[in-house]
Amino acid sequence: MIKLSEINSHNVRRVYRRALKYYLGRFIEKAGFKITRNYKYPEANINLLQLGIRFLAASKRGMTVIQIGAFDGELCDPLRLSLRDPNISILFVEPQKAPFNALIRAYGGRSNSFFENSAISEVDGQTEMFVPEGGASPQASLTRNHLLRFGLKPSSANVIKVNSICVSTLLRKHGINAVDVLQIDTEGWDYRILMQFFSSGCSPSIINLETLHLTRVERIDLRLQLRTRGYQYQDYGFDTFAIRTDLLEEQR
Repeated sequence: MIKLSEINSHNVRRVYRRALKYYLGRFIEKAGFKITRNYKYPEANINLLQLGIRFLAASKRGMTVIQIGAFDGELCDPLRLSLRDPNISILFVEPQKAPFNALIRAYGGRSNSFFENSAISEVDGQTEMFVPEGGASPQASLTRNHLLRFGLKPSSANVIKVNSICVSTLLRKHGINAVDVLQIDTEGWDYRILMQFFSSGCSPSIINLETLHLTRVERIDLRLQLRTRGYQYQDYGFDTFAIRTDLLEEQR
């Protein structure tokens, strides 16, 4: 038989535990973090980019896709399944020579595949790219300290010279007036590249970019820019997917 004093003592301990969790949670939230049980953490097991492309394909005869940071077209490529569609015209943009040549070998036979062996930067010409030891890598970046994110020493990075091109020149060079799908994966430069597209007057129907490496300021402004420019968006995995709201309204 449980004594009344034991019940009260048990209740008191439970209240103290809840209070401790509450105040600890408030303290951590002020530092920009949140405590949650792992099974409650949002999990995305869906390729939103692929889903968005299928959505557009249902209402369009052909699509124009730009992939910034295509690498070799195979490794962790969210567009790989879509490349089988002959109605998709795609511009691959990749600055590193070896993966760029792999792109040409893999997709050069498609009549609507186009290639740009450059990094997207603020100016046309050449720029430095920092590559981990061992050669071409999907972790290569225009920022040396980016390699710290992967436990690599920036001082040991290989520095290579690559062609650089700004977005307005890229669009003009390849005769692109409108973009249906923009995919960006550039190891920390994603936000700045998207802002160049917006500044050039280009509002892609669908945007998918890696947001894992963005700064706090960049991520907050990205959400503001997407909202004010008429996009609905969803963060999932390491990326953010956005689609223009007017496209969804047209389907009603």
